[in-house]
Parts: sequence; structure tokens; C-alpha cells
Amino acid sequence: MPGEFIDTNILIYSLSDNGQKQDKALAILASKPVMSVQVLSETANITRGRSPA
Repeated sequence: MPGEFIDTNILIYSLSDNGQKQDKALAILASKPVMSVQVLSETANITRGRSPA
């Protein structure tokens, strides 16, 4: 059975300097959630400093 889908914010929070948000995001990622290509694309755009299309 597939895992739950996550939003772009979870990936961004996992890179955050905010310890509480980062800890929660990393815990969610440890459960091996499902990520869409759109989430990965949005995350790449945000981390590169580009606006999502």
C-alpha cells in the first residue's frame, strides 16, 4: 500500500534552520512518503531561487 503524499513545504522545512519545523519534517520523510514530480519540481525551483511556474 502506498504511503501518504507530502507537500512541497515538508521538503523545504527539512532544509530549514528552524529546528522544530526541521525535526517534524525529517520525521515525516523518515516514514518514506510519496512525492509527486510536481513537488520535486517546485522544491528545485524554490531552492534555486526561481518562482514556481
